[in-house]
Amino acid sequence: MPVASALLGDRVAVRAIRIDNRKITVAMRVRGPRDPFVVLTREVTRTYALQDGQLILESEEAADVPSTPPGQFSYEARRLAVEVGKTAVQRGTLKPGELATYLLRGEAGQEMSVSVRSQFSNAILSIQGLEDSTQLVSRSSYATAWSAVLATTQDYMITVITLAGNDLNYELAVGLGRVPTPVPTATATPAPTAMIVTGDTGSAATISAPLSGYFRPEQRPLASLSSEAAQFIDSRLQPWSAAVVLPSDAAIYSQNGDAQLELASVVKVLVMLAILDAAQRENRYVDRFELSLLWPMITLSDNDSATKLWDQLRGGRGLAQYLASIGATGFSPYEGPFWGTSRASANSLAILLARAAFGDLLNNEHRALFLTLLQRVTPSQRWGVSAGAQEEGSAGELVGLKNGWYPAETGWRVNSVGFVVSPDDRHYFTIAVLSNAQPSQDYGIATIEGVAERVHSALLSQSRTPP
Repeated sequence: MPVASALLGDRVAVRAIRIDNRKITVAMRVRGPRDPFVVLTREVTRTYALQDGQLILESEEAADVPSTPPGQFSYEARRLAVEVGKTAVQRGTLKPGELATYLLRGEAGQEMSVSVRSQFSNAILSIQGLEDSTQLVSRSSYATAWSAVLATTQDYMITVITLAGNDLNYELAVGLGRVPTPVPTATATPAPTAMIVTGDTGSAATISAPLSGYFRPEQRPLASLSSEAAQFIDSRLQPWSAAVVLPSDAAIYSQNGDAQLELASVVKVLVMLAILDAAQRENRYVDRFELSLLWPMITLSDNDSATKLWDQLRGGRGLAQYLASIGATGFSPYEGPFWGTSRASANSLAILLARAAFGDLLNNEHRALFLTLLQRVTPSQRWGVSAGAQEEGSAGELVGLKNGWYPAETGWRVNSVGFVVSPDDRHYFTIAVLSNAQPSQDYGIATIEGVAERVHSALLSQSRTPP
């Protein structure tokens, strides 16, 4: 049978397609009038009508992709306060490719029920435990409702994902209840009541950037920075790798710093940098879809979002190409779907973090986003290299970090990387501590925090100012 078709043009990235009443609307990214061949900075939306077996262009709208970020980052998770026996209801609208993320504190033994309603069931759910990283519902299951008895007391991340090519209204209902205990007589159960909840947004942070170009710090032993940190980590079960970069010294202090270990969710920092770099190369800011995945991937360690962005990069091969393009060494991205088994050394991670946090690896807009996301990691995941830092109050240190943890067959992978800046700039540094094959998550955390606390103590006793 004949097929109606339309030529969209050369170098086009289709973002969404909607078919309604014999009309087809196509949203796509195309080259702007002054773009080089590989750059796409123009958003175009075309509507075609089917007439006499042909697609006829009815209308076209075009706009430049914003090259600067919005005034606020609007993807911070909103916390739900749900009383046992009640239901919280959140209503909202998602643009194509957008996510809405909520946090709920659940206790072991409680029954949690989650459902989302939308036109044609185009809103689906993703649910993940934030402390044990258990994926209860994946976006790949296309679920619109879920309920179960919780096994662990922790924060749970509930994400609403749109599949629609147009703005989609949704209604999310989240309830908590105790598992009923059988009793000999029946009792009336009051109907749950609903309440509407809202969340806040936040703005970017700023940190000075004294580094420029390729940063090749001098290699020094960790003991020359903190003999206590070096002695402590030597007493811990191997394998581990630790490194601290002090831009003020143009030096990296490390112990077993070149050993490559499996990263677990720390690889998400590399994924974020690669996504930001791709946007920069296209002379644009990250788009709404990318931002809606970056935010939960970093601040909540959302695995679904990481997988989507990993696939967008073409997996480990694409990540390796990005790292090679910026001259970063000491990384071995996994060339397959299991991104958490990617490997890197503490030396390579600490140097790359220094280039991103304190250098010109990123432009001002993307660097602000990078710093903000690492500073907004949810409180339950702010362990590790932040140990010893003073984050409280207006005079506190600025701390950004990302952790990774996974119970592999050979033992726990427990890793932490981040940056610290004192309010007076007397010390600022990046730090990476990796451990694999650990007997427990707590043991691995204790190894990381023992090193971080001793490094902080050593730096606080010294006077270090930026060049």
